[in-house]
Order: sequence, then structure tokens, then C-alpha cells
Amino acid sequence: MMGRHHPPVSSGASFRMRRGSDSIAIECSERESMQACVNAASAMLDKMGGALR
Repeated sequence: MMGRHHPPVSSGASFRMRRGSDSIAIECSERESMQACVNAASAMLDKMGGALR
């Protein structure tokens, strides 16, 4: 019997956010520090927010 194959689980930081019907999932490399991931995600969300206004 063939089972479902799932990709390996990463040990990197990940964040999932939802606002109304919008959602975003951010997954960082396990080689990246959590602080670097948060900083990169924050910068990306700031840019996206400015573009959506």
C-alpha cells in the first residue's frame, strides 16, 4: 500500500498570519537565525502594506 509522501519538515522559523480573508505563510531557512527571519519578514510586509494603500 502506498502512503502519502510529505516533504521533510524544516526546523527553520515559520510564521502564519491571517487578516480577514487574507493570509500569508513565511518559512525561513534553518540556516537563518530567527531574528534575521523576523527582520526580513517585517521588511517584506512593510513594503507590501505600502503597495496596497
